[in-house]
Amino acid sequence: GVQGKVFVAFTVKSSGQVADATVKRGVRADLDAEALRMVRAMPNWKPAQSGGKAEDAQMTLPIAFQLQ
Repeated sequence: GVQGKVFVAFTVKSSGQVADATVKRGVRADLDAEALRMVRAMPNWKPAQSGGKAEDAQMTLPIAFQLQ
């Protein structure tokens, strides 16, 4: 069994779209690729706001895998 967390960093644009996804810390090439695929396939997020105006925001998301 393979297990571990893949950390994916990305930008949530002011429009809510996910962009510039990269693996910051990976486990294995196939798991890293799957984590990137999942992040890129996510629906739009609610964008960050500053002073009532939508802004780009950097996010890092840990994705845990546990394969048997």
